[in-house]
Amino acid sequence: MGELEQPPNELESMTTTNKERRLAVTPGEAIIRHDYNVFAGDRLVCNAGGHQNNHDNGKGDAENRANARLYTDAHNTYNACDMLPSELLAKLREAEELMKAVLMEYNEPDVMNRTPIAYFKKFSAMERFIANLPKP
Repeated sequence: MGELEQPPNELESMTTTNKERRLAVTPGEAIIRHDYNVFAGDRLVCNAGGHQNNHDNGKGDAENRANARLYTDAHNTYNACDMLPSELLAKLREAEELMKAVLMEYNEPDVMNRTPIAYFKKFSAMERFIANLPKP
C-alpha cells in the first residue's frame, strides 16, 4: 500500500519567501473615512459603514467603527509584510516556543557551570531561534 498523502498545511502553502504577492490585495495604505468605509487610494476596499440599524440603540455605529478599524489594520499589515494576521499569530506562537526552548537550555546544570558544551548549547539554541524568526 502507498503512503497516505497528508493534506497541505494552509499556512505553509500561503507563506512566501520572495516578494511575489500571494493575494491580490489593493496596494496602498487603507484609511477610514467619516462614514466608516475603508479606502485605499480612491478605491473602496471595505464597506464597513453599510451596517445601519435604527433599532440597535447606537450599537451599529460602534460596530461599524470597530469593523472598519479591524479591516484597515489587517489590510495595512498585509501590505507591509505580505502576511495575514493569522500567519503573524502563528509565527509569534512559533517564536514563543523557540524562546521557551532557549530558556530551557539556560536552565540545564552544565550551562550554569559555563562548560564548553554549555556555550555550544547556547549558541545552537540561539541559532535555531534566530533562524526561525518571522521574515517579512
